[in-house]
Parts: sequence; structure tokens; C-alpha cells
Amino acid sequence: MVKWKLKHGAGQLFIYVITSSEIPDGQIEIKHCALLKQKYYQRHPAFIYGIAGSYKEALDIVLKMFAEADESGMTGDVRGYLNSALGDN
Repeated sequence: MVKWKLKHGAGQLFIYVITSSEIPDGQIEIKHCALLKQKYYQRHPAFIYGIAGSYKEALDIVLKMFAEADESGMTGDVRGYLNSALGDN
């Protein structure tokens, strides 16, 4: 239901998304889902790596992503790790 609401622009108070950074050398960002309703994101859709029910949960997910990247030998490159894990999706 949360994914459907995000896709159709329905408002949600406590949902945060984990996206790739818009900064060229950046890694990932945590954003409130309300930001995705801006016109910019209609023209430039964000790739969402994760969805969380609170900011604390989003931080926990990001920490887990960094730990998994570290275990796979890609320390400090969580964005590269996630892209390689997703393959050609």
C-alpha cells in the first residue's frame, strides 16, 4: 500500500525513503516522502533503495546498507554496492 501511495502521490506523514544522492560524489540520502511530490521529481524520478516508517528506521536501514557494503569489500561506496547488488534493474 505504501508503494502504491508513493507512486500516486498520496500524502503520508511518517514515511521516509532512501534514495541515491543527487550530488555526483554523494552516496545515499534519506528524504521525507513529501519531497517526492515536488514537480522536480515528476520530471526526474528518484530511484528508491528503501522505504522506512520513521526516520530512526531509515537510519537503521542505511547503517545496515553500509555494513553490508563493508562486508563485501566496498567500504565507503554504498552506492556502488547497491548498484552492483541490483544488477541491470
